[in-house]
Amino acid sequence: MGQKASAIVGRRDDPDLVTLLEFDGISRPVALVGCGELVSVIQVVLRGWKVRETAAPSCDDAVMTIRKTARGYRRESRWLSRPTTYPDPVNAVCDFLVDLIKAYVADQPSMLCLHTAAVELDGGLVIFPSVYKAGKSTLSIHFAAAGARLYADDVLPIAGGSNEGLAPGLLPRLRVPLPDDAGPRFDDFVARRRGPESGRFLYVDLDADELAPQGTRAPVRGIVLLERGDVDSPTLTKLAASEALKRAIAQNFARDVPALDILDRLHAIADSAQCWELRYRSGEDAVAVLRDAFAGG
Repeated sequence: MGQKASAIVGRRDDPDLVTLLEFDGISRPVALVGCGELVSVIQVVLRGWKVRETAAPSCDDAVMTIRKTARGYRRESRWLSRPTTYPDPVNAVCDFLVDLIKAYVADQPSMLCLHTAAVELDGGLVIFPSVYKAGKSTLSIHFAAAGARLYADDVLPIAGGSNEGLAPGLLPRLRVPLPDDAGPRFDDFVARRRGPESGRFLYVDLDADELAPQGTRAPVRGIVLLERGDVDSPTLTKLAASEALKRAIAQNFARDVPALDILDRLHAIADSAQCWELRYRSGEDAVAVLRDAFAGG
C-alpha cells in the first residue's frame, strides 16, 4: 500500500499526552493532545509522506493542534477563524488534511495549489478543476478502476517555475451514500478497497500502483471542465485556453504567490494543455472518451 505515517509511541488514552507529528516540507509540527488514536486513520490516508513523531511537554510551536474534548476532536490552526470540532475521528482527519495541505503550500513560497482532481494519462496529467456536483471524485475512481494512476481527487500542488503537478499523497474519498448508478465495475472496485469511513465519507484504499505517492511529479497536459447531466452519450467540446484559465484561476488557493505570477504561470499551463469541456452522465463512458482524446498526445 505504499509508505505511510509511522505509528505513534505512548499511551493513546492519556488525555494529557502531547505528540508532535513532523512532516517533511512543513516547518512546524502538528500537535495531537490526548488523541493518538487519530494516527491510525492518518496512517492509512497518507501515502509517501515522511512523518516523524515525538512526545513533547507542550504544543506551543505547533502549526495546528487537535485536542480531544468531551464534544469531539477540536482543531485550531492559523487558517481557521475559530476552532472546529468533529465527534467522528474520520471526519476530524478529513478536515485536518485541508489544513495539512495549506501548511505544506504555505512553506513552499513558489508553489501554487489547485482545487482539482488529476489523473495520469500517457505520462501527463489531465486535471478536472472543481465544480460543485460535477462528479470529479467519482470520475477519479472510475479512472482508477480502469487502470489509470490517480494523482489527486481534490487538490493538486503545482511546482514552482513549472507546469508540473505534484501528487499530494492523499487517498481519494467519496461522499456517503455512494452513487447508485456508477455501475458494477465501480461498485466492485470500491467494495474491495474500502478504507476509513464515517457517516459522511468513505476513503478508497488504493493500491501502491493506483495512487501516486506524495511528491511524484508529472506535467499538466490536459484541462477538462466537467458538466454532469442527463445526456445520451458523453460529448467533448474543444475549449479556448482562456476559458480553462478562468476556471484554473478561480480554483487556486496559494495566496502567497503574487497575483501576476499566478496569472502568468496558469496562462502558460493552459496554453500548453489540451482544453476541453465534457458533458457526461456515465463515468465509464467519460473515461473511455477521455482516454481516446489523450491517447499518445
